[in-house]
Amino acid sequence: MCQKCYNKLDYKPTTFKLNGIKVSSLYRYDTEFSKLLIQYKEQRDIVLAQVFKELIREVRLTKRTKILMPSSSEKLDYRGFNHLQEIFGTNSLDIFKKVSTHKQVGLNKQQRSQIKFELTKNIQGKVLLCDDVITTGSTLKQAISLLPHCDIECFVIGYKE
Repeated sequence: MCQKCYNKLDYKPTTFKLNGIKVSSLYRYDTEFSKLLIQYKEQRDIVLAQVFKELIREVRLTKRTKILMPSSSEKLDYRGFNHLQEIFGTNSLDIFKKVSTHKQVGLNKQQRSQIKFELTKNIQGKVLLCDDVITTGSTLKQAISLLPHCDIECFVIGYKE
């Protein structure tokens, strides 16, 4: 990706709390970020995984066990790859399974809170919940609730103000 393209993204590192848990993010989720994410995930442009890796390359994510937020099995089959695993690495854990298959795009906060997933493996210790973007926080809130015995922090590449 060219430097001009990177310059279109709104680099705005921030840290905030979600249910008392620290969330760190690097980019504002705006039109340009959304276009890039859609091209990567929905148009299955796996080459863009390298772009997202580059966006987070200077962030140290190794002090905690990285846990990926879930995608539905239908989405994974459609894409042919796990978009978060491509970005965050194969040493990241995929311990959640979506129970409902509704697409989150276009849903409001209340509707998104109805999307459920479950824990497929018990884990303890220091964990870092990783996702591509946070809009309403519903996914991270549910993950946090399923890991009551963990010391949790969260990292998302993009956040919606």
